[in-house]
Amino acid sequence: MLDKFIFSIFTNLIVRILTIISFYLLILNFSPAFLGLWIFLNSIINIGFLFIDVGLDNIYYQYSGKKNYSETFSSYLTLKIFFLLLNISISISLLFIFSIYKTEFFLFCIFILLSKIFVAINIIFITHLKTCFKVYKAELPYLITNTIHSILIIFLVNLNINSFFMLFFLSLSYFILNLTIFLCLIILSKDEIKITKPEKKTIITFLKDTNPLIIYCIITIICANIGNFIIAYSFGYETLGYVSLVDSYIIMILLSISASVVPLYLVLSSQYFEKNDYNSITILKNKIEKYFSIFYLLIIIIVIINAEFIFSIFLPNYSNSIPILNIMIFVPYFIGLSRPTVYLFLSGKRQKLYAIINSLIKILIITLMIILIPKSIWHVKTLGLGGIGFAIANTIPWILWCLLCYYFSYRIFKIKPRMRNFLHLPLALFIILLTILIKNQIFILLFDNQIILFLVLSVFSLGLFTLILFLLQELKWQEIISLVQLFRNRTIQEEIS
Repeated sequence: MLDKFIFSIFTNLIVRILTIISFYLLILNFSPAFLGLWIFLNSIINIGFLFIDVGLDNIYYQYSGKKNYSETFSSYLTLKIFFLLLNISISISLLFIFSIYKTEFFLFCIFILLSKIFVAINIIFITHLKTCFKVYKAELPYLITNTIHSILIIFLVNLNINSFFMLFFLSLSYFILNLTIFLCLIILSKDEIKITKPEKKTIITFLKDTNPLIIYCIITIICANIGNFIIAYSFGYETLGYVSLVDSYIIMILLSISASVVPLYLVLSSQYFEKNDYNSITILKNKIEKYFSIFYLLIIIIVIINAEFIFSIFLPNYSNSIPILNIMIFVPYFIGLSRPTVYLFLSGKRQKLYAIINSLIKILIITLMIILIPKSIWHVKTLGLGGIGFAIANTIPWILWCLLCYYFSYRIFKIKPRMRNFLHLPLALFIILLTILIKNQIFILLFDNQIILFLVLSVFSLGLFTLILFLLQELKWQEIISLVQLFRNRTIQEEIS
């Protein structure tokens, strides 16, 4: 089973690397204002999908722990389609409320809407395949089509297409991409899905289990998009472009890595809860949290030490994004560190607690954004910090989220957090400060070439961090070798055939 965790992470990592390359080349042709406009148009559609995820997927993963869980697919499918139709209705209404239908961007929004529809449908098939442990079938269409899409973007960027037409291509291409994934999933799922008449009893059970999550999911959608509206109307599309580079792309790419293990983790932990096997839950949770902690801190070290150099070389037009990134780079760390713990509330059928904790954090984020971002709200003066306010509002609450997750996990399930993980962050911060100090006193005098200086700083900081982890036995060669061999020995073709 561990090989499927690795493959899921590996697939997302490959896609994200290609996405980074294609997106990087894309924004070289985009001004921050055009990027901000693209995010604003997407936010209009996104906020219309208030019911895109009312917890049905997570509840369906829970049912995988039961022997007859496959019989619930038709009821799951019925509810997903109902909420999808509701989302479509809201999104179309918003296009008229914002008068987008009068602008030249109306067609863009239609393609974005169609793309969003197929994303929602694809999630249904992917969720079901993963509950059947058909991870390769679920991930391969995503890997192949996104790879082709990224290559196509790289090719078109080199044609120096006008920014307006590039926005049109993006909206159209995402629709074609998700339509293609849908067709692939239909073919791969034909032997895994049996649609029967939905059972009223099962539908009611679904709705009862998701009831605590519905408000939370609505708050989540509002939280993810309201900041974009506040920035766009308070500071314009350019500032939104600087923020979006970090929030909508860099942070989302990093978060997707830890999110990639959630489906399989929910399936396994749900089955362990069915057996009351708390020891296996603890071992699984601790191992995932440890490696995510180390992985994200390695990225944090590189970014904070070298952000100015990286942006000056690769993204000179987006240098105003650096302070935002230096704050928000901690978001993937706190979320990745605590994700395995918070999802125990779903596996252990504590949806209400899960919803309450996450809703409180989202409400706190929304409140902080309203206070910190704009210069005033309804003639009431606020702090007006703009992008920095957005970064602070979207970072600090996740620290509280971590603490709450660990506290309630221990109080309810008696599952303790892995205390040694809390040594990782102070160690990383110490190495960052030490490296900056040595850089200003020694390295900057020894190396005039900025590229060489970047390599020296990276090797020194990452090498020192890794060495100390090995000395503390937080990293072990045997564990790393075992993971590599496990993934290498797995034959993907066995599942596809």
